[in-house]
Amino acid sequence: MLETVTAFSVFLLIVLTIYPSLIQLRAAQREFALERYAISALQDQFQSLPERSNSYPYSISDETHTQVTFLFQQNEEFIEGCASWRTREGNLKEFCMYELQK
Repeated sequence: MLETVTAFSVFLLIVLTIYPSLIQLRAAQREFALERYAISALQDQFQSLPERSNSYPYSISDETHTQVTFLFQQNEEFIEGCASWRTREGNLKEFCMYELQK
């Protein structure tokens, strides 16, 4: 009987320590997947820049997975493209790329 209680206690201890870590790991994986998507979509938008008009600044919203907003601005020597989105915690994340003007 004592062995059963001890084994069950060890099992509960292991489960209660590992399970929250696994949940947190899954949430972090989703956040990184969204970040990878936003960066990849920003790069795709940059590749299609020559097809667009030269009126800057302009923005595009993509709501495929979650709301990602792309903002392109023209500076003196380069074009700045930024992707911004909100995390699950509500924080605003932003990633920018730059391209030299031709």
